[in-house]
Amino acid sequence: MSARLVFPDVLPVLILAHDGVAPGHLTSLDAAVPGLTLQTGADAALLALAQGWTTLAEFGPLKGHRQRGTTPSPDQPWYGADRTDPDLYLRRMGPVVVPGIADVPAGTKTIGFVSRQLFWTPEEAQNFCAFFLGAMPHSVIVLPVGDTDMLQDEFRRQSGWREEAAGKAVAAIAENAQTIAEVFSGRTVTWELEKTETVPDNVRAALSAERPVRGRS
Repeated sequence: MSARLVFPDVLPVLILAHDGVAPGHLTSLDAAVPGLTLQTGADAALLALAQGWTTLAEFGPLKGHRQRGTTPSPDQPWYGADRTDPDLYLRRMGPVVVPGIADVPAGTKTIGFVSRQLFWTPEEAQNFCAFFLGAMPHSVIVLPVGDTDMLQDEFRRQSGWREEAAGKAVAAIAENAQTIAEVFSGRTVTWELEKTETVPDNVRAALSAERPVRGRS
């Protein structure tokens, strides 16, 4: 991915804070990390960007041309379709979308995009994370995990879902978190949620913007 979503001098973080994460945990996180600004309600726009980029990136014929570094010829039925290059899409849409999703007050060192999206398959979650990490090379992803009963109870409170549905959602969330941690090793940090709503040292360190985040994307 050659196109970028730029947040100058700020560490971007994607926090997959599903409905199993109590609001108090996010309040504690905000208080525990100096210079952290949490953005809520921006995840839908980010997801739309990610879905658009992924759809274009996975278009078969053009994907092959990009991998080989070639250009479609006039005798090919998809000639001219290179105008829908995913990076061109991001370069044009990014400057339109970013100002509407990112309010970065003075003194902000880390901007945390809080996502309440519920992905039912690891592939959906992986595509979103791959886009985020690719579009913002120095970014990191925070994966809240914890006791299943605690997460399920909180999910039911916030979503209003019945016990069986909440259980399936929490199980899917746990599977997604494991996949993301494995695929994006070095670019993720696991947040072990406690009932006391304390923020562990590893999360504070990852969001402090005191060190670059390295790893594969």
